[in-house]
Amino acid sequence: MVLELEISPGQVVCFERSVAIVRSDTQGLDPGGEARDKLGFARHIGWRGVVAAHEAAWASRWQCSDVQVDGDAEAQRALRFALYHLNSAANPADERVSIGARALTGDDYRGHVFWDTEIFLLPFYVLTWPEAARALLMYRFHTLDAARAKAARMGWRGALYAWESAYTGAEMTPEQAVGPDRKIIDILCGKQEQHISADVAYAVWQYWQATGDEGFLLDAGAEILLETGRFWASRAQLEADGYRHIRGVIGPDEYHQDIDDNAFTNVMARWNIRRALDVAALLRECWPSIGHASQAGLAWTIPRCSSG
Repeated sequence: MVLELEISPGQVVCFERSVAIVRSDTQGLDPGGEARDKLGFARHIGWRGVVAAHEAAWASRWQCSDVQVDGDAEAQRALRFALYHLNSAANPADERVSIGARALTGDDYRGHVFWDTEIFLLPFYVLTWPEAARALLMYRFHTLDAARAKAARMGWRGALYAWESAYTGAEMTPEQAVGPDRKIIDILCGKQEQHISADVAYAVWQYWQATGDEGFLLDAGAEILLETGRFWASRAQLEADGYRHIRGVIGPDEYHQDIDDNAFTNVMARWNIRRALDVAALLRECWPSIGHASQAGLAWTIPRCSSG
């Protein structure tokens, strides 16, 4: 686009430019049509209307999530800075994406999704913006098939989520890297940082406990809990001492490799299995047809009914 103008010294010229950003990576979307619709609406309400809508959206977010600290202005600024980034990063309208390790602040980790989202970020959204929390968990549901495939490749049942996850949920962790001394370093996180599956299950359960969202539980949450529970049941191997062990993992510190019976991993695995049993019992009690299907390891068709 080329603009030619003749202006006088001291004359002020203002340009107004409207840009619509839409997705085009999902089958069935018409990005051109959607972009034109958004631009048409922006022109209809004018730039002042666009700004007003933006300000109203942020006012709503601050009303739901602001934290006020009396007597410590620095702490107030720091908390609001963090809240700004949290509220900017989530998109409850799109359940095919999640929040990368650096959110919107940079391209480190190439936007890949780690356990940080479920353990550190999701509690904020559950309490202040449950629609966003639900969308983030639905991203994990949409990538469940990739988690199943990863578990199967490694010889286990159920679902083992990618340590670094992107759009499809396939494992994106590189297997090797070049160190500062130019030596090749093996990266084992993609294979051994397995607590990720329990972390996702933990987030699912916390959301369910906080919201009582039956639709989510039946459509997605129960399946995630059961499949991650199945993974740990197959991963913890019974040995000669009469106990089950989880050997050869990396714990949440991400540095110590090939650890046997890492405390965090073992505790979370046991917790995950117990919650899978809980949700199986709940399904049998409140939705019997689903409960029997889940017990048999089958896919289910979901009727709507009250849990009483």
